[in-house]
Amino acid sequence: MKNISPYNSIIITVCIFLCFVGTTYAQNSPGLFAEGNQYYRNGNYEEALQTYLNIMQSGYESGALYYNIGNTYYKLQKTGKAVLFYQRAKRLIPDDEDLNANIQILSLLVTDKITPLPDVFYIRYWKQFCIMTTSAGWKAVLIAAWLATALCAIGFFFTPYPGLRRIIKIFFITCIIITGISAFVIYSNHRIETGSLSGVIMPPEINVFSSPSNTGTELFKLHEGTLVELKRTSGDWIEIRIADGKVGWIRSTDVEKV
Repeated sequence: MKNISPYNSIIITVCIFLCFVGTTYAQNSPGLFAEGNQYYRNGNYEEALQTYLNIMQSGYESGALYYNIGNTYYKLQKTGKAVLFYQRAKRLIPDDEDLNANIQILSLLVTDKITPLPDVFYIRYWKQFCIMTTSAGWKAVLIAAWLATALCAIGFFFTPYPGLRRIIKIFFITCIIITGISAFVIYSNHRIETGSLSGVIMPPEINVFSSPSNTGTELFKLHEGTLVELKRTSGDWIEIRIADGKVGWIRSTDVEKV
């Protein structure tokens, strides 16, 4: 039997300690969550917020946690932060009715009322088709089609009958097409659910410029809580696009990523 070197012993000890700490945080999270909820019910919103943030900083993530943080920021009248955490919650619990209702209510407090550009009709129909179906169902179809494709390939190479080969070839091509369609639907569902990289404006008011510089032309203004799409960065600047299609540059410190 080989002896463990002192160096390896230190590494093992550190790993065990980190695992213990992570387990402790995981075990304590439900208790802290209940404590934060009690603070919230009692109207102690600062204490509730700090408790929720402590849970988040420990590495715990859930839609319910982000939702509660958003609610607390709303009570503290911090619109930008409330929008930010509601959007983070929406990525994890997109169909939650209470969350979506609160997002609609909060949108009334946001200064910028931006009318989104309508999708092209075929993109709109495709999105509706993807939303009506589930990723889990298409994943099952993808796996079944992939296995059928593999079996057809094996059968094609090993069968001695030309007529049977032609039939197998037809099934093989059909399975490949089904595999491609199901993979594309799964990808589309993922894009719809996650959306593009987005952010929320934090200052009360900012200027949006035509280039990544204060010397650029001022295009328009945005206000706290406005949701924007993040495109690319250049130094301390980031290019954004808003829902009506307008594009411009803002300082990266003026926006927080969802």
